[in-house]
Amino acid sequence: MSIAVRDWAEKQTVGSPYNKLLLLQLVNFCNASGECWPTLASLSALTEMSESSVRRGLAALEEKGLISRHSRDGRRVFVVLADAICRKRRDELLALENA
Repeated sequence: MSIAVRDWAEKQTVGSPYNKLLLLQLVNFCNASGECWPTLASLSALTEMSESSVRRGLAALEEKGLISRHSRDGRRVFVVLADAICRKRRDELLALENA
């Protein structure tokens, strides 16, 4: 987890304390490129929210443009759209994959 990404997440207005907690937990899982892939069960356990509440929270965060979700290698990947540093690093990694 990057301190810059954590600072970014703390400053976001997400509309719900539960969704804020969910965003902060996602940030804790993130690698240097802003990607993470926790399970619904692990997010549910860490946030003490039901899995259906976690699903709704993830959908709300995605709707606000704070995260995007996609699959890679058959696994769901949650990408936190934090700061320019993460986006730049992610773009560099994707360029290497496509080269």
